[in-house]
Formats: sequence, structure tokens, C-alpha cells
Amino acid sequence: INKLSSGVSVNAEDSPVDNESEFGVLKTSCVYSNVFNVEENKKVFSEEYDRVKCPIKGNSIIISRMNTPELIGASGYVERNYENIFLPDRLWITEFEDITNICVKWMSYIFRSTRFKKVLSNLATGTSSSMKNLTKDDLLSVKIPFCGVKEQTMISLELDDCIKKISLNINLHKRKLDLVKEYRQSLISSVVTGKIRITKDML
Repeated sequence: INKLSSGVSVNAEDSPVDNESEFGVLKTSCVYSNVFNVEENKKVFSEEYDRVKCPIKGNSIIISRMNTPELIGASGYVERNYENIFLPDRLWITEFEDITNICVKWMSYIFRSTRFKKVLSNLATGTSSSMKNLTKDDLLSVKIPFCGVKEQTMISLELDDCIKKISLNINLHKRKLDLVKEYRQSLISSVVTGKIRITKDML
């Protein structure tokens, strides 16, 4: 990582932008799940448009530099550019001097790992037990295991595939639970309205 850039705090509505002609500033919650969620933004007031800076660039990592001990260093990989969405001062975005020997998606998985997040949590400072700060120097001083870009890409693709399968299974089980709840409610309604009679043999 050659540089960590951040934006500024601006006045904004507590609702996301409706279209690309409006400016939005990210909430720190955009990386709470360690996946970048661009929907977690606030619509910037038009009179603040000249103050926003640092638009979101693709193939980068957004990192929370100020948060609770559990969420400090939370991060997410950004797939593409968002020219109308900007960073606040509490988030960093990575800039790379040379990406020919680095797969940024692979690095984002390193950032999401439990061990790496624990390292960042230990480096964070602050007098408040509920809010910690991470400095650029501390983050950039962390050493990580490094392999060739071909292997990095293979690892990131494999992890993408695994996560996709897990997500599909989770959604499938959620749908099954929803169907069971719907059936339960329908059964209760049928009994209450007399469509189904409960007899002693059924108990």
C-alpha cells in the first residue's frame, strides 16, 4: 500500500442517494460486515458539494480507522468506481504504487482474517474503552505473508467461490425457515377460524 486517503465530514441527510447526480458520503457501517456496502451512505446537502473529497475508486480496500475495539480495522473490497460517493474522515481507502505484483482482492481477504483484525485491534489506541483509533503508520507497518500474484489470484477466486456457496446455503435455509413460519401461522389461523377441528385423537 503506497498511500491511505480519507475524506472529510460533511452535513448530510440520514438517507442514501437516489441517483448518480446526487452526492453521498459513506457511513462507517459500510464495512461493518467486512464486505463493502455502498448503500450505507448519506445524501450530502447541495450546499456542501464543494467540500466533499476522495471519491470511491474501484479495485481498492476501504478501512475503518476509528471505531469500537471489535470494529476497528473493519474493511471491504470495492469492485468499481463510484464517482458520486465520497469518503468521510473516519474511513481510509487504499492506493497502490504498483499493482502488477498484487491482487487487491486477495489482500482484502487478508484484512478480513481474524488474525489480521486482532493485530489491528492491538495496535489501536485511545483513552475511551468504547472508541479506538488506528494510525496510518501503524497500519502500514504490519507485515503480511506474501506470495506471487498468480497464487494470490487463485486464492481469492477460490475464496470467492466458497463464500458464494455458503451464502447460497444460508439463503436456502432462511427460505426453509420462512416457509415453516408461514405454515405455522396458516395452521394457527385455520384452527382459530374453525377450518381445522382439533380432536382428542390428534392430541
